[in-house]
Amino acid sequence: MKTTLFMNDFDTFYRYDPIAITEQIDLFVNMLLTRTAENKAKKN
Repeated sequence: MKTTLFMNDFDTFYRYDPIAITEQIDLFVNMLLTRTAENKAKKN
């Protein structure tokens, strides 16, 4: 089963600040890539 749920860490991600969101894009991308790798590893 693919895990697609992400829990938002409110100490790391500031969702009400547009500048912070822009700077956090790399963190979101890394979360997605890591989860994709985990799901591929579970599949094998």
